[in-house]
Amino acid sequence: MSQYAEKQRLGKSLFTPLPEHLDSILDIGCGTGVWALAVAAERPSTQVIATDLTLPKTLPPSNVKFLQSDAEQPWPFDQKFGFIHCRMLFSGIHDWPSFLARCREHLAPGGWIELHGPYQPYRADNPAANKAEASSLIKWGYACQESWERSGIDCHTVNHQMDRLRAAGFENIEERRVTWPIGEWGDTERERQIGAITLENLSGFIGLVGVQLMANHSTLTLAQKEELVSGVQKDLSENIHENRYYVALSVFTAQKPLDN
Repeated sequence: MSQYAEKQRLGKSLFTPLPEHLDSILDIGCGTGVWALAVAAERPSTQVIATDLTLPKTLPPSNVKFLQSDAEQPWPFDQKFGFIHCRMLFSGIHDWPSFLARCREHLAPGGWIELHGPYQPYRADNPAANKAEASSLIKWGYACQESWERSGIDCHTVNHQMDRLRAAGFENIEERRVTWPIGEWGDTERERQIGAITLENLSGFIGLVGVQLMANHSTLTLAQKEELVSGVQKDLSENIHENRYYVALSVFTAQKPLDN
């Protein structure tokens, strides 16, 4: 995804009220690295460290460093950051209190954290399609949810994040809700652009790992999982305008107190 497309989808690169100058930023779960590259271009004097289990193949500019790291294992650095950015980690974190405590430890006093997380599963604006019996996409979402929960993943982490941030000692905590259409069914040109981007990325993602994400499902056979993923791809290809699918997510921002 291009940097322009990512900005279109979220509206802006940052929701956090950051100062004009920051020495360093940490991007956890950087994926393709597009966000890290975008913010590094906006802030050429800031050093950006971006981590994930699998690193991007992009050659980064001088102010970006990609590091292979599991967010739940000891981090490969000791420095403090002015800002920590975490997008879509909901299916990768088993112990959120420990993770947030580690983030707080690695923030400089007064530093900020921003967390993005979706509500599960995907949804349909058409009430008739907004249930597993009527939609392969939503049925797949519930199947993934069962698999993740059997692995110890909290699929509804967005419902608990405000309390977890408070318990971790953060202040100035805010939540913003964002909706991404899936496909070009929105009313405005910007919504249709966002929908096209979201559909392209979701279709590619499901094609790559749609079956694997149901690995721990209790009843589905491999053949049933493959059949369900084929149904999802057909659903996304044929029923977007009728069912009007979308992703709902929350963006949380919070600050480490200045006095510790």
